[in-house]
Amino acid sequence: MRKAEQKKVLSIEALCATKDRLHIVAHRGSSGSAPENTLAAFKLALESGAEIIECDVRLTRDNEVVIFHDRTLDRTTNGSGLVQEKTLEELKRLDAGSWFNSKFKGESIPTLDETLRLLEGHAFLNIELKADARDHQTNVRLQNRVLEAIRGARAEHRTFLGSFNHRLMRAMKLQHPGLTTAIIYRAVRDFASRPSRLVSRARADAFVCGRWWLRKKLLNDLQNHHIPIFVYTVNTERDVERMKQLQIDGVITNFPDLVVRTLGRSQ
Repeated sequence: MRKAEQKKVLSIEALCATKDRLHIVAHRGSSGSAPENTLAAFKLALESGAEIIECDVRLTRDNEVVIFHDRTLDRTTNGSGLVQEKTLEELKRLDAGSWFNSKFKGESIPTLDETLRLLEGHAFLNIELKADARDHQTNVRLQNRVLEAIRGARAEHRTFLGSFNHRLMRAMKLQHPGLTTAIIYRAVRDFASRPSRLVSRARADAFVCGRWWLRKKLLNDLQNHHIPIFVYTVNTERDVERMKQLQIDGVITNFPDLVVRTLGRSQ
């Protein structure tokens, strides 16, 4: 991580203000080369030259915030069942690396606190809240615990938060106007609304969508309203070049090293 350690991290506000640069967001870390949402994937993303590390967060049974994408453990660990039904101690005993490659055997599920410590001074953290519980109070607990972790690490200016749950993003922004937030577009639900209207309604700072939803009408609406656009999942040179031509603000990729090479940047 020598090169990453030399990187100067400013504020998330300064990052969003650099309109002439395509920002590189490592999707669940370097998830194409290491097990997603693990410290190994985050370290590799730093070494690759990613400016922003994206991760997903969920609550455990004992209200700890862990980095994990799925509701269930089955796909990416040797455990099974719902994340929210396990304690942190139980989750820490699981192997979250072997499913990807045997060389990652023993890689554990990290906490948000561990991830914030790892990235301090090296990169921004884009935290996606998996606020998909039917019980609204569970989503609020997740929100509050994430904010506690960010404040505890004094990381307000090196993190930004996003979610498919626009209602939660709006509530967070109203309570904490200094937060940088983004909404994630879900076409099945959001297709009838102008993207700029969705962002305004949620009081968000940025818009995130899949590259397959990036139509001219959507793009024009956002750019005419000067709203930063981050697009996932951009994993080929061709898609990187397209995003650059469209003047997208950031690409979310499983292969940050590929994007760095495509853009001709040094790692």
